[in-house]
Amino acid sequence: MADRVSEILDALRVLVHALEAGSRTSEERLGLTGAQLFVLEKLAGVRAMSVNELAAATHTRQSTVSVVVSKLVRKALVARERSRADARVQMLSITARGAKKLERAPETVQDRLIKAIDRLSHSEQQALASSLHGILAHAGLSDVLPEFFLERTNDHGNK
Repeated sequence: MADRVSEILDALRVLVHALEAGSRTSEERLGLTGAQLFVLEKLAGVRAMSVNELAAATHTRQSTVSVVVSKLVRKALVARERSRADARVQMLSITARGAKKLERAPETVQDRLIKAIDRLSHSEQQALASSLHGILAHAGLSDVLPEFFLERTNDHGNK
C-alpha cells in the first residue's frame, strides 16, 4: 500500500514540477506565465472567439479565463471587441504582437497533458476522473474551484 501511495505522489510531483518548469521557462523567454501562453496558443489560428468559446478550448471556466485574458489585453497581446451579431458578447483575437510572441514559444505542458488525456480510452479517462475526484473528496478539496495551473487569477498578483 505504501509503495502505491509513493508511486501516485511521485506521478503528481512530476506533473507539478513539469508545469512549474514550463511556466518558469515561458516567463523567462516570453514574459508570460504558462497559462497566458496556453490562452494565446488557443487564440492563434482562429479569427476570433468568444470568452465562452475560449473557456471551452482551454477546459476552464469563463471567470478563470477572463482574468488571464485581461492580463493579455493589458500587454496588447490580445484584442477584445464586441460581437457585431450580439453586443453582449466579447470577441477575442490574438494581436500581431501576440502572434510574434508565439513564434518563439515552446509547446505548453497543458497542451501536452490534453493530448495525452485524449489518447486514453474513454474508460481510462472515466477511471482517472473518478479517482481524482475521490482523492479531492477524501482530502477535503472537492469544493475548491479549479483555476489555471500555477496562475493567480485574482488581480492582486498582476503577472
